[in-house]
Amino acid sequence: MKHCKWAAALITLYGWLFCQVPAFASNGCVDCHKDEKFKVQNKLLYDYYKNWENSPHEIANVSCVDCHGGNTKTHDKVEAHLGLLPQSDPKSPVYYKNIPATCGRCH
Repeated sequence: MKHCKWAAALITLYGWLFCQVPAFASNGCVDCHKDEKFKVQNKLLYDYYKNWENSPHEIANVSCVDCHGGNTKTHDKVEAHLGLLPQSDPKSPVYYKNIPATCGRCH
């Protein structure tokens, strides 16, 4: 009986981690940053997207907005980036001194 509970827990965990339907079908951040045309406009941010794609964060349905902020419900560049602060801004959640708190929300 004890082994059945562990097996059921592992199967549930496996399903949660690897069998989820992607939640990003209507995510403006993902839609824009994955576009091959964006690679020409801003290769660095495109490369960040490529590093995120298929990563543990994507698998766990953690997208750009979860750490960086922004608005995933729009495809308008200005609206999508309202409230985003550059990485160099001490108030940014991804400023180097804020990384432990930002990442610590989940980790």
